[in-house]
Amino acid sequence: MTQDVSYIWPVALWQVTLFSPEASSGDAAGLTKRLSALAEEGYRHYLDEVLPKELEGDPEFRRVYEDSDASTRNTEAFLRYQKMGFSQKAKVPLNEVNWIGDEASRRKNVNYVWKELYDSPDFKRLQTNIEGQCYKFLKHITSGRQEKQRARIFVWAEVYRPGDFMHPHIHTGAAAAGVFSAGNSEGEGARQSFVLQDVRGNSAPFGHFHEVMPEEGEIIIHPAWMSNFFTPHPGNKTNVYFGFLMWPHGGAFDFDWEDDATGDYVFHKTTSVKKCAPNEKSQEDKHSEL
Repeated sequence: MTQDVSYIWPVALWQVTLFSPEASSGDAAGLTKRLSALAEEGYRHYLDEVLPKELEGDPEFRRVYEDSDASTRNTEAFLRYQKMGFSQKAKVPLNEVNWIGDEASRRKNVNYVWKELYDSPDFKRLQTNIEGQCYKFLKHITSGRQEKQRARIFVWAEVYRPGDFMHPHIHTGAAAAGVFSAGNSEGEGARQSFVLQDVRGNSAPFGHFHEVMPEEGEIIIHPAWMSNFFTPHPGNKTNVYFGFLMWPHGGAFDFDWEDDATGDYVFHKTTSVKKCAPNEKSQEDKHSEL
């Protein structure tokens, strides 16, 4: 006899090695290290050259920045800067990538397009591979029904110095989300965890957490509506990740929640159940008589 089990709240998680940091030949050799160095230099440039201009020219942004947690505000400000650059380069309205939260305004004396990143062959290769993995993820959870279509991919750098972390957050309006690990601190107790939270709340029987320590070169893809965060960085070096979102080609406003394959995912499991003879009592029945 068989028994069919359908999980009522399954969450699909896709975790694979995208580029091996040990690769010694080909285009992938040294790719994670180059991407990590590129992100660190861009972050340094932003903090030293761009952020002071933004704080000086935007009183509201300055107020939000100064009221924010000192361990997260630079990372959040760097993401805000990259959203404005992506909006400008991709020629999409800013509210399509920054539609929850403050309506950021561009400063005329700031160049928001991160040319060194967007012109990098390594970054272009990363974008192409992320898009391919997102389609594999969606195809897997729809049992092959997901057709490949043009998509809009936004990839951004996240740089964590010692003590930095990211608050729990979600990305509503996207088909898939995730992170790519470009550079991790090594050694016992020196690595950050990427944590996925139970969106049903913290009360029992819910309140579950799924913790992952991504290896360098790994990609993790999850539903965009899944609350996630990075734990505080306990090491003494810099960690670099690239976050990403995938929308339909028309962007967030072209994505209907009814079309969200990750929210419609049902995991089925079939198990074999041994049937007892009519005069044979199960082990459970025997225990109940004691």
